[in-house]
Amino acid sequence: MWMTTEDARSDFILAAVMAFFVPQLLQFLILLLSFVNQIAFGLLNSLLAASWFQALILIVSVWAITGLMPLYLARYREQGASAFGLDHEGAAIGPGILLALPIPATFITSRALGPSPTVGGSLVDRTIDASLGTIALLSLDLIALIQNLVLIVLIFVGPLLLVSFLHVRARDGFREVTISLTEALRTFGMGAVAAGFVLGLLNVVAANIGFLQLVFNTLGLAALVLIADRLVEPGVTTSRAAIVAPGVAILIATIVLRGGGLFSANLLADLFNGTMAAGFAIVVSVVLQTRRYAWSVVPMFAAAAIWPARMTVANVFWG
Repeated sequence: MWMTTEDARSDFILAAVMAFFVPQLLQFLILLLSFVNQIAFGLLNSLLAASWFQALILIVSVWAITGLMPLYLARYREQGASAFGLDHEGAAIGPGILLALPIPATFITSRALGPSPTVGGSLVDRTIDASLGTIALLSLDLIALIQNLVLIVLIFVGPLLLVSFLHVRARDGFREVTISLTEALRTFGMGAVAAGFVLGLLNVVAANIGFLQLVFNTLGLAALVLIADRLVEPGVTTSRAAIVAPGVAILIATIVLRGGGLFSANLLADLFNGTMAAGFAIVVSVVLQTRRYAWSVVPMFAAAAIWPARMTVANVFWG
């Protein structure tokens, strides 16, 4: 289905607004339930305290914030994979695996060399534990196993649909060609790395993160940018908005999701996480714009769901 630029911009705004305001709506519903529980003399105590109910709220939240609106809009516009930039065939498995490698490397090294969560844990033990990532959460009872497995799948699929949809709609809504794709990646991708490093240093001073965690995460994002740079074909042009807009949306969504807004006590840490995740979204936008290697972003999101480094969108939910 052919779309006008106005329709594309409208879809971009709707998907972004869902990521911004659904958390506030869900928080209001939880407060409403708590209020009803108070006036009903604790009638809902067992429900609100139930682990399955809390897991259900988290599952619904993840899907509502990420994949729900993009998937609905794609079906409404009678589009399939093209709504997410994944309608182009190509041998992208090799580049995709290469693009995904910095994510587990970042997560494992920063966790292994960071502060030990257990007393006396050896470097080998911590490395093995970190290498499991979120898969380690599956070694629980059956109910918890199902809950965490569903969450891992949603944190893979949801952000993939959201970020790719935001890029495609920004690309179709802002079609004026203003910059080469290589220049956009190097300017905004490395700009996110530099901004993340500066914000990370401030977080190190504030004792929010360790210096090694900062170094490995910024190096990991820089590696993603450099690998993506090798995939960009010469002469490809794009609009700045197609590359920057998804990153800005992810930055704002991270601040809203993790810290509750601009007046949060954790704003500095949220800005760092959001900037790193925005850099990840910029790399995704560039790879999707190449078209030939569009499917290379899928292993990136799969790796981010298992090893949610600070530079990935998955860190918003798992971090």
